[in-house]
Amino acid sequence: MNRAILPDKLAAWALAARLSDVESLQTWRVLIVRTGAEEEVSEHMRELLASLSDAPVTHHRVSSVEDLIHAATRDPHELLVLSGLDGFDEPMWRALDINRSRVLRDAPTLLVVAEGVVANMPALAPNLWSFIGDAVWRYDPDIGLTSAERELRLAELRQHFGFDDAELLRRAAAGQLHGEPDIAEWLVLIGEGTRIPGEVAR
Repeated sequence: MNRAILPDKLAAWALAARLSDVESLQTWRVLIVRTGAEEEVSEHMRELLASLSDAPVTHHRVSSVEDLIHAATRDPHELLVLSGLDGFDEPMWRALDINRSRVLRDAPTLLVVAEGVVANMPALAPNLWSFIGDAVWRYDPDIGLTSAERELRLAELRQHFGFDDAELLRRAAAGQLHGEPDIAEWLVLIGEGTRIPGEVAR
């Protein structure tokens, strides 16, 4: 059965954690979402990646092959989330495949696409698809850390920093938090992701 059609489900947080480890990954990844949710999920993934990585993170909606090439090459070290590929027709996919060497990057690139789009990619862009391999997942907003896993991780963070959630929020309000991934993770886990220090959230 085609891996692109029925890949594993993966929680957004788990995927972001994998992608944020820039050195350990091949660069091209695909996340399948329901039709119409591409932009919302892309922005959500950008926010999660920014909270976990010291590298710059950008979400770019592409409307042409040239637009995609520009987004991919302007900073080869940034984590890049791409949407808009639902608007690509067959000639555009084939043109992208021909120009595949121009979109090689040093950091992860996440293509957020609907299932109908990704099902055609192996045939229309086989060489680009070879960059992706089996790195294809379905987005599931309802899966993630279990309650027990979440509480265990929160306990680890509290012990590591030596203060509780209330003190974390007090320091966030006072602008006293350092911009580091563990602090960003803690804030996200308690539902306060908007308080992530600017130097991390970018």
